[in-house]
Amino acid sequence: MHRTRETPTVMVIEADREACAALRRILESASLRVEAFASGADFLATYTPELPGCIVSSARLPDLGGLELLQRLGCEGAGPPVILLSTGADVATAVELLRHGASDFLERPLPPGVLLERVHAALAQDATARRFRALRRLIAARAVRLTVREREVLNYVCAGLTSKAIAARLSVSRKVVEAHRAHAMNKMEVRSVAEVVRMLIVLTGDVEGPLAEWVAAHRSITEEALARPGESVAPPVLNLPPPAERLFEHGPAGELDL
Repeated sequence: MHRTRETPTVMVIEADREACAALRRILESASLRVEAFASGADFLATYTPELPGCIVSSARLPDLGGLELLQRLGCEGAGPPVILLSTGADVATAVELLRHGASDFLERPLPPGVLLERVHAALAQDATARRFRALRRLIAARAVRLTVREREVLNYVCAGLTSKAIAARLSVSRKVVEAHRAHAMNKMEVRSVAEVVRMLIVLTGDVEGPLAEWVAAHRSITEEALARPGESVAPPVLNLPPPAERLFEHGPAGELDL
């Protein structure tokens, strides 16, 4: 079957032929693209992470257990959503599999409507995750263009310092700061500091904690700088989670695994 990156595929792994055929019928009745595999080994032999979609698998394959499948796929990272099906599984087993990255755990027999609902949710989850990862790669590709000084200036700008305060802190002229700021904004392809902050949120995936504090501190830091025009106002000291910390403090985005 010809695969494309655009068409989401539901990959069914089921050793029982009748059960596999039943799953295929249910999924194809909803016009979903389906590929079926009789074993975990058959699936892994052809699997590619670039293929969008989700996996519907028996939690107890003859050659591969649900936990091993999750570990092989790396579902704790950027693997596809995995829906595991089991008959008479205990709660502890379900919790363990979910803890190791399964997106859902369903007990057989299950109504077709429930299966389709969970599969559609998994496909939506996969599409969102792929768009997010693509956006992170795009931002990182822009950030790698920044020089060390441009990263430093942009970091202070996002912290709320005025060009005059940054110039005093770096012992350079205001014109130099403004030139670095303009170059950095052009390379990041943004028109406002708010856009840069949103990029940091995307890079870290963190809208609370340090970044929320950073954004909240923006106005007070700026007001302090304006109230003390002859002094340098230090940016708030925050423990930004990587990769934002490394991007704006230690190195280019090309070093990040985005």
